[in-house]
Amino acid sequence: MSEIIFYLMLLNGSVTPMNETNDDRELYVLCVDKYVFLPEGAIIKQEECHEYVYKEEIIEFIETATFEYDDFLTTEK
Repeated sequence: MSEIIFYLMLLNGSVTPMNETNDDRELYVLCVDKYVFLPEGAIIKQEECHEYVYKEEIIEFIETATFEYDDFLTTEK
């Protein structure tokens, strides 16, 4: 299921290929919207982008909803 969501994120532009590789692994830019709820009821939308991201890191983000750079993640489990 995470793979399908990854490809949907590619289609909607949340994930963008950088057309670069590192150690023969494709690199991506991951951009996600964060919402900050202020005490007075206002909501602020902030875009947070991470560059030089491996597909495995994006899959981990999809599964946990938190982003962390980790060069040692692999597709094997």
